[in-house]
Amino acid sequence: MTNPKQAQPGRSENVPFQKLVASTEQAAQAVAPMMKCAACANMEFVSLAGRRTKAYLDIPNELAQCRGPQDLFAAQARFWQSMVRDYAEYSQRMVSMLQSLDGEAGIPENGERRARERDLLTFPNVFGFPAWQLPMDATSRRSEEGRAA
Repeated sequence: MTNPKQAQPGRSENVPFQKLVASTEQAAQAVAPMMKCAACANMEFVSLAGRRTKAYLDIPNELAQCRGPQDLFAAQARFWQSMVRDYAEYSQRMVSMLQSLDGEAGIPENGERRARERDLLTFPNVFGFPAWQLPMDATSRRSEEGRAA
């Protein structure tokens, strides 16, 4: 049995719980595009694995229908062409999914696109460092007389 006093939304004991629930809802909404992209990527990968498995399992049937070396080479060429086509389609779909993830994550609630933040991991002048030199005001710490011979 629940106590009717605990169900009151304005009670001070319920406020932290309500804030926790509200913050988890915001976190779930923020992660939703990434989870959608991961689910689509998983579906595409399983689809690719199914197509390639079917192609490998069809090899004995293809070889049984070959009557000569030309048929064998033609079957092998079809196998490789379908493999290249499957992988190309898979990569195109993955790239389009990642682009849609960027589009979903980059649009805030008011509908305006915000400017991208600067990438802090990029070093634009890595190869443009000037040659190492001593500063102009660098003087020796010991006088000429104090040095050992």
